[in-house]
Amino acid sequence: MATVQINGKEAGILWTAPYQLEISKYLKPGKNKVEILVANTWRNRLIGDELNPAASSNWFNSPYPLKIKPLLPAGITGEVKIVIR
Repeated sequence: MATVQINGKEAGILWTAPYQLEISKYLKPGKNKVEILVANTWRNRLIGDELNPAASSNWFNSPYPLKIKPLLPAGITGEVKIVIR
């Protein structure tokens, strides 16, 4: 899941395909600041909490040890394009 901000204004949240936003109303002539704030998966968070319990603010009693599991791919995994139509 990701929140897209253009020039400090939230342009939208993406969490399902096709992962596209109409951002033209947020753009200005010249340089623009584009920020993409990406959330990690809950599974990866729980694995991290199990690996470093002192830094965790979560409590859970999972009967399955997660710290032996691999982290799932997270973040921006493909290319980001701004398409002018």
